[in-house]
Amino acid sequence: MNFFSKDKFQKLPLPMKFKIVEETGRYLMFRKYLHYHIELFMLHNLYVEVWRSMATNQVYWIECQTQAYVNEHYLNMIRLEELMQ
Repeated sequence: MNFFSKDKFQKLPLPMKFKIVEETGRYLMFRKYLHYHIELFMLHNLYVEVWRSMATNQVYWIECQTQAYVNEHYLNMIRLEELMQ
């Protein structure tokens, strides 16, 4: 995908976004919110969240996120002692 940009990615249909994230994104971690399993990926220079229903495993939402958002929602989940083992 030579033309990659946040604006173009966000305008894509959900199935195409998922295919791109699945094929070229790097999985980082996940969190849970209400009845969603939210996976965080690095895609080129963007953070991307994939929201799945825990009940059906269906992808409902894919959204680019800012560094500040990622820090707020994920940074507290990282345990440095586990990384150093």
